[in-house]
Amino acid sequence: MTNLYSKVRVVVVGGGLAGHKIAFHLQNKAQVTLIDPKDFFEIPMAVPRLFVEPSRAKDAVIPYTEFLPQVTHIQGKAVNATPAYVVVESIKGDNAIVKVEYDYLVLATGSNYFDDSVKAHLGTTEQRRNYFFSVNEQLTIAQKILIVGGGPVGVEIAGEIVEDYPGKQVTLVQKTPYLLPDTSKKPQEDAAQFLQNKGVRLIFEEKVVHTDCDETAKTKVAITDQGTQIEYNMLFWCTGATSDTSYIKEYFKDALDEAGRVRVNENLSVVGYDNIFAVGDIIALPENKLGLLADKHATVVIKNLEKLLMNPSIQPSKLKKYKPAIGSQVMIVTLGRNHGVGHFPFEIFGSNWIAKIIKSKDMLVSMYRKGINLK
Repeated sequence: MTNLYSKVRVVVVGGGLAGHKIAFHLQNKAQVTLIDPKDFFEIPMAVPRLFVEPSRAKDAVIPYTEFLPQVTHIQGKAVNATPAYVVVESIKGDNAIVKVEYDYLVLATGSNYFDDSVKAHLGTTEQRRNYFFSVNEQLTIAQKILIVGGGPVGVEIAGEIVEDYPGKQVTLVQKTPYLLPDTSKKPQEDAAQFLQNKGVRLIFEEKVVHTDCDETAKTKVAITDQGTQIEYNMLFWCTGATSDTSYIKEYFKDALDEAGRVRVNENLSVVGYDNIFAVGDIIALPENKLGLLADKHATVVIKNLEKLLMNPSIQPSKLKKYKPAIGSQVMIVTLGRNHGVGHFPFEIFGSNWIAKIIKSKDMLVSMYRKGINLK
């Protein structure tokens, strides 16, 4: 069948939870280009499990070529976006600069983190899969493990470690008086109780302000803002995420809020631009930054781009609207393979079987692979 819209250029910047889904669903409906310094999609919910079970990375770290055969992938970093094109710097060693023109643009770059533990910034599928084996080797040797950040990722990493390596000395530092600040009281208390029962040292209302820079030292020392000294052999930094919007600050500064997030209309188009959409962690909406919500953003943008491909002159009021997820939303935080805490809008739980059925068994890997037609 002839694709009547194949000459319409849709550029997606970022191949994370929202970006990969948009590229996948539009690849046979437009000329889609994906800009990403990685050559793979990583299922982020699986990352804590991959540190203790790196063999699962073959399923959770998926090369774009496996599910985006019709998409042009430019492996590089977007350094500037204009109302007509995106400037991309290659990461392949030649520092080549490419201008990628578009008819429709999707901003889906998500958050930046302190290091690659939580989210890979660049590289190949092989490098990322090998990274998890390398971390696992270090984890096997290390006796004192420090986790900075008591949000979902930090708590899940702690849960995985105490299940697979019960003899380790694990310390978790959280700046608030409780774990999981974006959830409700019962999951916060249940998670803390579970980890403490497994021997995890929880330090609340303190922030790590210094870590040892001597990579040769077998035992390093971290210091908090209260002067607490913590010895560690291995560090997981799971806090300090910031919106990755540096590449749009020159031409789209009026569309950014004070925190650097993108202001969007009800249809998730960027304020002031009918042909540019934004999704995921970078958008300025009064809701938690959750993978589930990024997926919902992607669904709305896919529907709207499909409508625009059919009728470019369609009125914005005719496009699908997104309703921000304000209040208690679905959150499941795993504590190893058989435990977990969380809440639904209608129920709060500290239940093993709910967490196991929905998430902890395979960390949503099967669900996301099915979403891109992979077994």
